[in-house]
Amino acid sequence: MGISDKPPAIKSPLVCSQRLTLTLMAFLGTLFVYVVRVNLSVAIICMVRSDVTVVNGSLSNVTNVTSHTDDSCGGSDQALTADRLREDTGEFSWDKGTQSKLLVMYFYGYIFTQVPGPLLGNIFTFSISGVLCTHGFDNGWGSIFYLSGLFYLLWVMAWFPVTSDTPAKHKRISAREQNYIETSIGKSSVAKVLKVPWLSMFRSGPLWAIIIAHFCNNYINYTLLTSLPTFMKESLKFDISQNGFLSSAPYLTQFVTSLAGGVVADKLRQRGVMSTRVVRRSFQAISFWGSAVCIVLAGQMTCDQRYWAVVLLCLCVGFMGLNRSGYTVNHLDLAPAYAGILFGITNTAATIPGMIAPLVAGAMTPNRSAEEWRSVFYVCGAVAAVGGIIYVILADGELQEWAVPPDVSGNTGMTYPADGKEEEGSHSKDGEESEDCDIAHPISVTERNQLQTKA
Repeated sequence: MGISDKPPAIKSPLVCSQRLTLTLMAFLGTLFVYVVRVNLSVAIICMVRSDVTVVNGSLSNVTNVTSHTDDSCGGSDQALTADRLREDTGEFSWDKGTQSKLLVMYFYGYIFTQVPGPLLGNIFTFSISGVLCTHGFDNGWGSIFYLSGLFYLLWVMAWFPVTSDTPAKHKRISAREQNYIETSIGKSSVAKVLKVPWLSMFRSGPLWAIIIAHFCNNYINYTLLTSLPTFMKESLKFDISQNGFLSSAPYLTQFVTSLAGGVVADKLRQRGVMSTRVVRRSFQAISFWGSAVCIVLAGQMTCDQRYWAVVLLCLCVGFMGLNRSGYTVNHLDLAPAYAGILFGITNTAATIPGMIAPLVAGAMTPNRSAEEWRSVFYVCGAVAAVGGIIYVILADGELQEWAVPPDVSGNTGMTYPADGKEEEGSHSKDGEESEDCDIAHPISVTERNQLQTKA
């Protein structure tokens, strides 16, 4: 029985199913990860006194600061007075360098959990944190962290009782749903990976294309995640209550472009309009170069043109959403059997910008002027432009020779489940029946790529 002759799965209702519960829990987990990642970016605005400068290496307070006295782009007098009161009564006298170091601390812990082991979160956090900063308890900023931690803790308490490693181990799954899942994807759709080809991986040009693209994308992403609220305040002169909502707007745009881009990319491949390689290169090039142009233009906007700056930032982050059809899924094209390992490698490298970007932004904006913020965005634009060039040159969309794992019998070849049933007389090495893998037929790299092309 061939690949296409696999018996159809008996459908199980999605509503009230355990797979829907798992999807919801994974969604909430990802959301809270991003809540914890970006909440300090907004909270720090109302935590720190804004009238702090550095004189002869020591902190001092000043009463005449350009960013405070320039009312040409401000809102109502009442709003400006309220903002200044919050700024002047901030609890911490941290200079720009100290603030930047605090913003990178998350990434020092994050980088060590990649190899061993999104968007709505950004929208939610930026929007709610701005409101809490103004109206929350414990001086506003404290409520951001208390509520973030509380909801994350509730999620953890719910995760363990409602999830399991496999359908067979789940305590509440119905027999029909378990059969549907196991029939649809198999107990093991790919042969066990016996050896990871580390040397061949790191010699692979297409893998380096993903590493560099991931790094460059995250440099822009982390610059905006950690510094966008500060830019909105210092350069565009938005008050705190507006800041959170407007900082979330670009990520709402990215949510839309990510979904739309994925649909378009898949249609282009399915209909044979473009090969996987061309789709990945094209979408990533548009993502990088479009965001580069928009972020540089956003930096040129004055506070009198601040709403145009928000539009350009929305377009910038919207273009970045197209990377979901570029390097983000390219791991699966190159090496489906090792996709998790590859993502761990590229995401580890891509965490480094989180340690660098906030420090660079802080070092380049000591006086908090619009001209200094333009320089920050010039750097982001250059990183994106270079990343696009390298990816277009090195990227591929086909299964790599080194990515074909040996099957359980020791033969080399990609394996696919045949008919979901074990062949009579099939035994493991120790004579016991093998329960780990369905019977599968090896398939060569050439055959695999031909199947992808036909699909």
